This record gives sequence, C-alpha cells and structure tokens, in this order.
Amino acid sequence: MRCLSRVAAVGLLFACASRVTVDAAQESGPLRAIERANQAFAAAFAKGDAKAVAQMYTETGQLFPPNTQIVEGRPAIEEFWKAVMASGIARVELKTAEVESLGDALAESGRATLFGKEGTVLDKAKYIVVWKKVGGQWKLHRDCWNSDQAAPKN
Repeated sequence: MRCLSRVAAVGLLFACASRVTVDAAQESGPLRAIERANQAFAAAFAKGDAKAVAQMYTETGQLFPPNTQIVEGRPAIEEFWKAVMASGIARVELKTAEVESLGDALAESGRATLFGKEGTVLDKAKYIVVWKKVGGQWKLHRDCWNSDQAAPKN
C-alpha cells in the first residue's frame, strides 16, 4: 500500500489546443496557465493541504491511479491525496512536456518526481491530465499516471 500511495502521488495535470512543446517562447496562454496550476498543486501538496489539492479538480474529476480503482469526485479525491500525504510523500515536482488543445479542454503530458521529508527521491513517473475550464480557471478533470519503477513482484 505504501508503494501504491507513493506512486499515486505522482498523478497530476494536463492542458491546450494545438500541440505545444515547452520552450521559452511559450510564456503565455494555456501552457503557462497549466504550469501555474501545477505550481499551485505542488505548493498545496507540500503544505499537506489535501482539501486545496482536491479543489483543483472539477466536481466530477477522476483519478486513475495505478493498481487500484478509479477515484471519483472531490471528496474521494481529497481522501486519496490525504492518504498519499500521510504515506510519507512530502513534495511533488511536476514538469510539463507538452500541452494540446482539445476544443474546450486541454491535454497535458509530463513527468513527476516524488520526494520524501528529507528530500529523498521516492519515485519518478509520467502522467497525462485532461483539464477543463470552470469559472474561468483550468481544473484537473481526468488525472492518470504510472511509475517509472518496475511493478512490485508478489
């Protein structure tokens, strides 16, 4: 369960309309908005604020963590992240690789690194997030990830 919780913490965010790779030229627009949202996610996570993290998802948001069932809705998402934080994951770093616009939604792919309390790297992963704009803000709607580490052997 501890490994699952660590892997689960990797999950995070996605964004934009035509394919955009991260570079210095993309300082504004959807990519920058998603990067700011990812920074807010990481800051709330580092504070151990699962409620603030859950508020970054749409009301009907879903998590697709590895090796377990879909987590659906803000209350369940908050409980999920609370358990991840309690497992010893202290901080997450998110790096957007690309953002693609899907009409009224964005898709983001990226990499995540999970850190323990002493700054030790606990896991590295890749993720895909579908973002939706709600009330003028981009919110995570579908959040899927998996670890770069081999699956634990039974």
